[in-house]
Amino acid sequence: ARHLCDAMQSYTQYGGVRPFGVSLLIAGVDSEPRLYEAEPSGALTGFKADAIGSGKKEVDEFFEKEYKDGLSIDDGISLAMKALKKTTDSKLKAENVDIAEITKGKRLKILSDEEVNKYLSKA
Repeated sequence: ARHLCDAMQSYTQYGGVRPFGVSLLIAGVDSEPRLYEAEPSGALTGFKADAIGSGKKEVDEFFEKEYKDGLSIDDGISLAMKALKKTTDSKLKAENVDIAEITKGKRLKILSDEEVNKYLSKA
């Protein structure tokens, strides 16, 4: 994450190059789970729960109130779906929502539409 942000930041320093125009959420597990937001400026910030995009402020406020350390993966996904529902006027559908689990010692698991629907119905 740091290496990527260093590259993003270097593009803000020189004329004739175009800075990155995207924010990224980067997640992984080493000794513990990690979540970073990489901003177009190259700034890298670590979070326990985060959002990017048009509803970021509202979702971040929701996470500040509702997120608790030690959430299970199931509870964390449910919380994220509730946050996502708060920022949209339309009905969320599995084909428009991607969920992945990152767990220490396991491979990345991308949830199926059926699994996503389970969380959407609870949110």
